[in-house]
This record gives sequence, structure tokens and C-alpha cells, in this order.
Amino acid sequence: MCELSRSDFGVGFEIAGFSEQKKLLRRQWDESSVASSVPSTVLASKPSVDWVADVNPSKVAWSLVVGVVHLYEMANQHYPSSINSLEMVLQDERDDRIHCTVPKKDVVIYKSLLKENDIYSMKNFFVQGYGKALRTTGHKFRLSFCLKTCVARLAKDVIIYTPFHFEKYPAIESMAM
Repeated sequence: MCELSRSDFGVGFEIAGFSEQKKLLRRQWDESSVASSVPSTVLASKPSVDWVADVNPSKVAWSLVVGVVHLYEMANQHYPSSINSLEMVLQDERDDRIHCTVPKKDVVIYKSLLKENDIYSMKNFFVQGYGKALRTTGHKFRLSFCLKTCVARLAKDVIIYTPFHFEKYPAIESMAM
């Protein structure tokens, strides 16, 4: 784990002072005679933050701002009392989702930090294909935490996060066939 510094988000978002920095950015934006009708989420979108839909194996240094939609422990097949990994589904502001795994050796570090429905800034992952693993999202790839993965909890108002996706009944019926 690591803490984010001012340089991590370009203009400078410290986790503790994020709201104040966002207000300052908005004032600077308004004063620069640019149209002030741009939503506040655009102000927070910096080039250094990637979208889930863009994630692919071409690099390790992905930087995401996501909500944890679902978080669960995978028990060891032979020793059910032992945790094999921590699994989660992450979602960004565009409602794109990706599966993420915390390996057994790092579960102790991240188990107390990560909570469902909280917003996080996460950086540096291994990106892998699914292989024969069960697919939990429609994304082509999945993420795995590594030694250099950084996680920091953010305020809930940093992104617009809606963890529920409702389907009409006929659409659900058609999936079963």
C-alpha cells in the first residue's frame, strides 16, 4: 500500500484535503472564462486517471478511480478455513466493470482496507486474461494486485457511483436460454 501525494493527480489532490482542492479547481476553472456548465466530474477527471474500459495488458501502471461493487473471500479448496484470495468487482464512473484479485500473500494487508461500496484510487496491477476462470464481468481482462499496487480510499462524492444495474424481466429470461 502507499499513500497518494499531490503529484499523483497532476494539480494535486491530497486524500485528506480532496474537497478543498476540488473547490479551488472549480474556482480556477470559472475564473479562466471557460464555460462553467461543465459537470464537476469532468474537473476531477485528470489525464493520469484511466478508464476501466481501456485496461489491457500493454502496461502495468494503470491508475483507476473505482467503486468496489462486490467484495468476497475465496476459501482454499482443501482447507475451507483458510482464505486463498480476496476477489472484487470494480466499477468506474462510466459504469464499466472489471474483476480484481488480491492474492493470498496480500490478503492480510488489504482485507481491512477494502470495503464494498467505497470509492478508491488504485494504481499498478497485473492485467491478465481469464483463461478457464469463471467470468464475473463482461470485461475481456481481469486485474491482480501486485507488490507495487497502491490503494487509497477517497471521498464518496469523487465519482458518480451506481452499483446496481437493473434489467427488464424479458432480458433476464433471454439470458437463461
